[in-house]
Amino acid sequence: MFEHNPGCLPACGFPAASTQFCSEPNFCPKSGGPGSGSCQEPVTGESPVPVLPTGETPVTMPTVETTGAPGSNGTGGTEAAPIRPNGCTVEWGIDYDGNSISGHRGYAVKDMEQCMDDCAALEQCNVWTYHPRSSSCWLKTSSSGRKAADYAISGAKMCGDGTGTGTGTVASPIRPNGCTVEWGFGYYGGSINGHSSLSVKDWAHCSNLCAALNECLFWLYRKPDSKCWLITSNTERKVNPNGISGTKECGGE
Repeated sequence: MFEHNPGCLPACGFPAASTQFCSEPNFCPKSGGPGSGSCQEPVTGESPVPVLPTGETPVTMPTVETTGAPGSNGTGGTEAAPIRPNGCTVEWGIDYDGNSISGHRGYAVKDMEQCMDDCAALEQCNVWTYHPRSSSCWLKTSSSGRKAADYAISGAKMCGDGTGTGTGTVASPIRPNGCTVEWGFGYYGGSINGHSSLSVKDWAHCSNLCAALNECLFWLYRKPDSKCWLITSNTERKVNPNGISGTKECGGE
């Protein structure tokens, strides 16, 4: 079973809208293993996951820890909510330990933006880890060493623009540890009554509403019409070009 993963497609020479499939996020696998630079064809008879939930068998994902989320008035809008490329995932409080690329370990950068841009510009880089306290960056081939770490922020190659300049044209707010935001994905599971299709300003507003509601653990923001869903589970995680999803911890302003 292969998961449709737009994050790996540009590195394979396919457009983001391609129906090619890859077996692991941020990699372009072949029989020799992930990270080889070539893509798998779709499994016979399998089609890309639809933009909106229609009851198909979901692509599963390990549940993210969601304890200790801060309270919030849910107003949103006081901190930048950047729209990044589909396939981008940023995880605050997570380190992708190991698999660093020689010559790209712990070097000084301006900010998180420069770290992700450097990864996008380096062919062998698939993921990155940024240490905000020292403003240092590690470029990596794999996220296999993923672990909780209060000193780190990590993410996918797709988050960067490939310039490696870190000019700050997209804001890089530092969010609470435990926050994960995924651009181009939707979480569909356990929608909370009375908290579906809410009109919001941006995805930060949506995450703040989740933080303010005890039973909410995850949220889904739909870009075209700025609608928000507050949900209790991320077990139904699907590719959605119009979606941004994340954890309760991202809110709390």
